[in-house]
Amino acid sequence: MSMSKYHDHTLLRKAKLENSEQAKQELYFKYENLIFKMATAYKSCGIDFDDLVAEGTVGFFYAIERFDLERDVKFNTYAVNWIRERILDAIKKSYRKVGVPYSKLSTITKLKKLSRDADLLGLSEEEKKMYLIKNLKITEEKLDELNKINYSLSNIQSIDDEGAEVIINLRSPDVENEVLANDLKSILKKSFEILTEEEKFIITSLYFENKTLKDLVSPEIDLYTCSKLKKQALKKLKHHLSQKKVSDYL
Repeated sequence: MSMSKYHDHTLLRKAKLENSEQAKQELYFKYENLIFKMATAYKSCGIDFDDLVAEGTVGFFYAIERFDLERDVKFNTYAVNWIRERILDAIKKSYRKVGVPYSKLSTITKLKKLSRDADLLGLSEEEKKMYLIKNLKITEEKLDELNKINYSLSNIQSIDDEGAEVIINLRSPDVENEVLANDLKSILKKSFEILTEEEKFIITSLYFENKTLKDLVSPEIDLYTCSKLKKQALKKLKHHLSQKKVSDYL
Protein backbone atom coordinates (compact mmCIF):
# COMPACT_ATOMS: atom_id res chain seq x y z
CA MET A 1 0.00 0.00 0.00
CA SER A 2 1.39 3.41 -1.00
CA MET A 3 1.89 6.13 1.60
CA SER A 4 -0.89 8.24 0.06
CA LYS A 5 -3.34 5.34 0.10
CA TYR A 6 -2.31 4.44 3.66
CA HIS A 7 -2.85 8.04 4.78
CA ASP A 8 -6.30 8.09 3.15
CA HIS A 9 -7.19 4.80 4.79
CA THR A 10 -6.13 6.09 8.21
CA LEU A 11 -8.21 9.25 7.83
CA LEU A 12 -11.19 7.30 6.51
CA ARG A 13 -11.10 4.93 9.48
CA LYS A 14 -11.15 7.90 11.85
CA ALA A 15 -13.90 9.61 9.87
CA LYS A 16 -16.12 6.53 9.70
CA LEU A 17 -15.40 4.63 12.90
CA GLU A 18 -14.75 7.58 15.21
CA ASN A 19 -16.87 10.14 13.34
CA SER A 20 -13.84 12.46 13.42
CA GLU A 21 -14.69 15.85 11.90
CA GLN A 22 -11.00 16.69 11.76
CA ALA A 23 -10.33 13.60 9.64
CA LYS A 24 -13.19 14.52 7.30
CA GLN A 25 -11.84 18.05 6.91
CA GLU A 26 -8.32 16.77 6.23
CA LEU A 27 -9.70 14.55 3.49
CA TYR A 28 -11.65 17.47 2.06
CA PHE A 29 -8.61 19.76 2.00
CA LYS A 30 -6.61 17.01 0.32
CA TYR A 31 -9.21 16.49 -2.42
CA GLU A 32 -10.57 20.04 -2.70
CA ASN A 33 -8.82 20.55 -6.04
CA LEU A 34 -10.46 17.40 -7.37
CA ILE A 35 -13.90 18.82 -6.60
CA PHE A 36 -13.04 22.09 -8.35
CA LYS A 37 -11.62 20.19 -11.31
CA MET A 38 -14.81 18.16 -11.66
CA ALA A 39 -17.00 21.26 -11.36
CA THR A 40 -14.87 23.07 -13.96
CA ALA A 41 -15.39 20.22 -16.41
CA TYR A 42 -19.15 20.91 -16.34
CA LYS A 43 -19.18 24.71 -16.02
CA SER A 44 -20.33 25.18 -19.62
CA CYS A 45 -23.56 23.30 -18.92
CA GLY A 46 -25.53 26.37 -17.83
CA ILE A 47 -25.28 25.89 -14.05
CA ASP A 48 -23.74 28.41 -11.66
CA PHE A 49 -20.16 27.32 -10.90
CA ASP A 50 -20.56 27.78 -7.13
CA ASP A 51 -23.59 25.48 -7.24
CA LEU A 52 -21.56 22.84 -9.08
CA VAL A 53 -18.82 23.07 -6.44
CA ALA A 54 -21.39 22.85 -3.64
CA GLU A 55 -22.98 19.77 -5.23
CA GLY A 56 -19.55 18.23 -5.74
CA THR A 57 -18.70 18.88 -2.09
CA VAL A 58 -21.87 17.16 -0.94
CA GLY A 59 -21.01 14.23 -3.19
CA PHE A 60 -17.52 14.06 -1.69
CA PHE A 61 -18.85 13.80 1.87
CA TYR A 62 -21.35 11.17 0.72
CA ALA A 63 -18.35 9.22 -0.58
CA ILE A 64 -16.72 9.35 2.86
CA GLU A 65 -19.91 8.09 4.52
CA ARG A 66 -20.45 5.24 2.07
CA PHE A 67 -16.87 4.09 1.44
CA ASP A 68 -16.27 0.46 2.39
CA LEU A 69 -12.95 0.16 4.21
CA GLU A 70 -12.84 -3.59 3.59
CA ARG A 71 -12.96 -3.38 -0.19
CA ASP A 72 -9.80 -3.02 -2.24
CA VAL A 73 -10.92 0.20 -3.94
CA LYS A 74 -9.03 3.47 -4.16
CA PHE A 75 -10.90 6.20 -2.33
CA ASN A 76 -10.15 8.85 -4.97
CA THR A 77 -11.74 6.66 -7.66
CA TYR A 78 -14.78 6.10 -5.45
CA ALA A 79 -15.04 9.80 -4.59
CA VAL A 80 -14.87 10.87 -8.25
CA ASN A 81 -17.97 8.79 -8.98
CA TRP A 82 -19.96 10.40 -6.16
CA ILE A 83 -18.81 13.92 -7.02
CA ARG A 84 -19.74 13.41 -10.67
CA GLU A 85 -23.11 11.89 -9.77
CA ARG A 86 -24.13 14.86 -7.60
CA ILE A 87 -23.02 17.37 -10.24
CA LEU A 88 -24.83 15.53 -13.03
CA ASP A 89 -27.98 15.30 -10.89
CA ALA A 90 -27.92 19.10 -10.48
CA ILE A 91 -27.55 19.55 -14.24
CA LYS A 92 -30.40 17.13 -14.95
CA LYS A 93 -32.69 19.01 -12.54
CA SER A 94 -31.89 22.27 -14.31
CA TYR A 95 -32.69 20.71 -17.67
CA ARG A 96 -35.99 19.31 -16.39
CA LYS A 97 -37.10 22.86 -15.51
CA VAL A 98 -37.45 23.61 -19.22
CA GLY A 99 -38.26 20.07 -20.33
CA VAL A 100 -34.92 19.50 -22.04
CA PRO A 101 -33.88 15.86 -22.59
CA TYR A 102 -30.60 15.26 -20.79
CA SER A 103 -29.38 13.42 -23.89
CA LYS A 104 -29.03 16.80 -25.63
CA LEU A 105 -26.50 18.03 -23.06
CA SER A 106 -23.38 17.10 -25.03
CA THR A 107 -24.72 18.68 -28.23
CA ILE A 108 -25.64 21.94 -26.48
CA THR A 109 -22.27 22.03 -24.75
CA LYS A 110 -20.57 21.62 -28.13
CA LEU A 111 -22.84 24.32 -29.59
CA LYS A 112 -21.71 26.79 -26.91
CA LYS A 113 -18.04 26.03 -27.56
CA LEU A 114 -18.39 26.38 -31.33
CA SER A 115 -20.35 29.63 -30.88
CA ARG A 116 -17.50 31.07 -28.84
CA ASP A 117 -15.02 29.92 -31.50
CA ALA A 118 -17.10 31.59 -34.22
CA ASP A 119 -17.17 34.85 -32.25
CA LEU A 120 -13.40 34.74 -31.84
CA LEU A 121 -13.05 34.25 -35.60
CA GLY A 122 -15.12 37.38 -36.15
CA LEU A 123 -17.73 35.62 -38.28
CA SER A 124 -20.93 37.38 -39.30
CA GLU A 125 -24.27 35.97 -38.09
CA GLU A 126 -24.84 34.16 -41.39
CA GLU A 127 -21.27 32.84 -41.47
CA LYS A 128 -21.61 31.75 -37.86
CA LYS A 129 -24.80 29.85 -38.65
CA MET A 130 -23.15 27.97 -41.53
CA TYR A 131 -20.08 27.30 -39.35
CA LEU A 132 -22.27 25.73 -36.64
CA ILE A 133 -24.32 23.68 -39.10
CA LYS A 134 -21.18 22.31 -40.73
CA ASN A 135 -19.32 21.45 -37.51
CA LEU A 136 -22.33 20.05 -35.67
CA LYS A 137 -23.43 18.17 -38.80
CA ILE A 138 -27.06 19.22 -38.37
CA THR A 139 -29.75 20.98 -40.40
CA GLU A 140 -30.70 24.63 -40.05
CA GLU A 141 -33.97 23.57 -38.41
CA LYS A 142 -32.08 21.48 -35.87
CA LEU A 143 -29.78 24.42 -35.13
CA ASP A 144 -32.80 26.65 -34.48
CA GLU A 145 -34.18 24.03 -32.09
CA LEU A 146 -30.89 23.81 -30.18
CA ASN A 147 -30.61 27.60 -30.00
CA LYS A 148 -34.10 27.79 -28.50
CA ILE A 149 -33.18 25.18 -25.89
CA ASN A 150 -29.94 27.00 -25.11
CA TYR A 151 -31.87 30.28 -24.79
CA SER A 152 -34.35 28.67 -22.39
CA LEU A 153 -31.52 27.34 -20.26
CA SER A 154 -29.89 30.77 -20.22
CA ASN A 155 -33.16 32.29 -19.03
CA ILE A 156 -33.40 29.75 -16.23
CA GLN A 157 -29.84 30.60 -15.26
CA SER A 158 -30.50 34.35 -15.37
CA ILE A 159 -33.52 33.92 -13.11
CA ASP A 160 -31.51 31.77 -10.71
CA ASP A 161 -28.61 34.22 -10.80
CA GLU A 162 -30.71 37.35 -10.22
CA GLY A 163 -30.20 37.06 -6.51
CA ALA A 164 -26.74 35.59 -6.81
CA GLU A 165 -25.51 38.54 -8.89
CA VAL A 166 -26.31 40.87 -6.02
CA ILE A 167 -24.35 38.65 -3.65
CA ILE A 168 -21.40 38.24 -6.00
CA ASN A 169 -21.20 41.98 -6.64
CA LEU A 170 -20.60 42.63 -2.96
CA ARG A 171 -17.29 40.78 -3.23
CA SER A 172 -16.30 42.04 -6.66
CA PRO A 173 -13.54 44.66 -7.10
CA ASP A 174 -15.62 46.04 -9.96
CA VAL A 175 -18.01 47.60 -7.46
CA GLU A 176 -16.35 50.99 -7.15
CA ASN A 177 -19.39 52.94 -6.05
CA GLU A 178 -19.61 52.57 -2.28
CA VAL A 179 -23.18 53.86 -2.19
CA LEU A 180 -24.27 51.17 -4.64
CA ALA A 181 -22.47 48.49 -2.64
CA ASN A 182 -24.21 49.67 0.53
CA ASP A 183 -27.56 49.59 -1.26
CA LEU A 184 -26.93 46.02 -2.35
CA LYS A 185 -26.05 45.05 1.21
CA SER A 186 -29.25 46.69 2.36
CA ILE A 187 -31.23 44.61 -0.13
CA LEU A 188 -29.67 41.42 1.16
CA LYS A 189 -30.17 42.31 4.81
CA LYS A 190 -33.87 42.97 4.17
CA SER A 191 -34.09 39.47 2.73
CA PHE A 192 -32.39 37.88 5.74
CA GLU A 193 -35.75 37.38 7.45
CA ILE A 194 -36.24 34.24 5.35
CA LEU A 195 -33.00 32.67 6.62
CA THR A 196 -32.29 30.74 9.79
CA GLU A 197 -29.75 32.14 12.24
CA GLU A 198 -27.13 29.65 11.03
CA GLU A 199 -27.74 30.59 7.39
CA LYS A 200 -27.49 34.30 8.23
CA PHE A 201 -24.15 33.67 9.91
CA ILE A 202 -22.80 31.82 6.86
CA ILE A 203 -23.91 34.45 4.32
CA THR A 204 -22.77 37.37 6.49
CA SER A 205 -19.35 35.79 7.00
CA LEU A 206 -18.84 34.86 3.34
CA TYR A 207 -20.24 37.90 1.58
CA PHE A 208 -19.99 40.75 4.08
CA GLU A 209 -16.77 39.82 5.86
CA ASN A 210 -15.03 38.16 2.88
CA LYS A 211 -14.30 34.96 4.78
CA THR A 212 -14.01 31.53 3.18
CA LEU A 213 -15.72 28.27 4.12
CA LYS A 214 -12.43 27.12 5.63
CA ASP A 215 -12.43 30.18 7.91
CA LEU A 216 -15.82 29.15 9.33
CA VAL A 217 -14.82 25.64 10.36
CA SER A 218 -14.82 25.21 14.14
CA PRO A 219 -15.51 22.51 16.75
CA GLU A 220 -19.19 23.56 16.54
CA ILE A 221 -19.55 23.46 12.75
CA ASP A 222 -17.72 21.30 10.22
CA LEU A 223 -16.95 21.99 6.56
CA TYR A 224 -19.76 19.80 5.25
CA THR A 225 -22.35 21.66 7.32
CA CYS A 226 -20.95 25.05 6.23
CA SER A 227 -21.20 24.06 2.58
CA LYS A 228 -24.72 22.70 3.04
CA LEU A 229 -25.91 25.85 4.86
CA LYS A 230 -24.39 28.07 2.18
CA LYS A 231 -26.20 26.16 -0.55
CA GLN A 232 -29.52 26.30 1.35
CA ALA A 233 -29.21 30.02 2.03
CA LEU A 234 -28.27 30.95 -1.55
CA LYS A 235 -31.16 28.90 -2.89
CA LYS A 236 -33.60 30.73 -0.58
CA LEU A 237 -32.17 34.16 -1.44
CA LYS A 238 -32.15 33.51 -5.18
CA HIS A 239 -35.79 32.44 -5.10
CA HIS A 240 -36.82 35.30 -2.83
CA LEU A 241 -35.05 37.99 -4.85
CA SER A 242 -36.29 36.62 -8.17
CA GLN A 243 -39.86 37.16 -6.94
CA LYS A 244 -39.27 40.85 -6.26
CA LYS A 245 -37.87 43.88 -8.01
CA VAL A 246 -34.79 45.55 -6.56
CA SER A 247 -36.81 48.76 -6.23
CA ASP A 248 -39.10 47.01 -3.74
CA TYR A 249 -36.23 47.01 -1.24
CA LEU A 250 -34.96 50.56 -1.68
